[in-house]
Amino acid sequence: MSADKPLIVPPKPPSRAGGFGFWRYVRAFRQDILSANPARLYRAKMAEFRIPFLHTFLINDPALWRRVLTEDAADFPKSPRLVAGLEPLLGQGVFLTNGAVWERQRRIIDPAFEGGRLRDTFPAMLAAAPALDSPAGVIRAGLAQVPKRSRLTQHVRRVMECRKAGMTAGEMEADIHARWDEDNRHHWCHTISNAEIVAMGLLWGEADFGRSVGIAAQACFDTDCNGATVGSIVGMMLGARKLPKRWVAPLNDTLQTGVAGYHTVKISGLAEETLKLHKKNGR
Repeated sequence: MSADKPLIVPPKPPSRAGGFGFWRYVRAFRQDILSANPARLYRAKMAEFRIPFLHTFLINDPALWRRVLTEDAADFPKSPRLVAGLEPLLGQGVFLTNGAVWERQRRIIDPAFEGGRLRDTFPAMLAAAPALDSPAGVIRAGLAQVPKRSRLTQHVRRVMECRKAGMTAGEMEADIHARWDEDNRHHWCHTISNAEIVAMGLLWGEADFGRSVGIAAQACFDTDCNGATVGSIVGMMLGARKLPKRWVAPLNDTLQTGVAGYHTVKISGLAEETLKLHKKNGR
């Protein structure tokens, strides 16, 4: 760990420093499984621990966590003893369930994880857009920030494959609506359903500003966000001078906001301020 990135130790009960007799360990285990384990187990990336009634592996490495808890979760079921030991602390949640129950719980909380990934994905797409003339290339730049085996990557790549296969924009839109229910309050604002629509707008819009925004907005779901996201990416690809006048002129270089001190501002002025901040921060 580098000096500018100190190790973050998450809160947990203090582990035992020395040895335990067997029955003392049993009592400690029943009371608190985390405190019963020796401190040395928490210093290794992965540690194997054997006692007469328990054979377990303790994982402290984030990459291994991801593999065990998400990528290959079916290959690492939680044992009944582990569930019994941790259920008083964690309940019947995603960390202790297996099989179909785990899959359902994981789908419920999935938007929280996917949203975090998008915070890296779309900035990467915007950063790449000025240097690329291919919407597919911009999408790939965003996916580079996301685990290859994530649901987000798989669904966006599916849209890209549909484009390569010759599917029309209308067919792609119908396909999205067949798999996601816009009337479902969970689906209409889901990260993945709307990421598919953004990818559709970019791929079928072919860097045509009006067509790209129109395809994204027409598909519904989180309409305003999808249209704005696609418009910002295509706008960065084209540059201000190449934006269609029919879209730019009605705005009269003016933006009305609800931000204190910025109620009525010039769009060009915001761009200049953003550039100054970029130069000031050197990034």
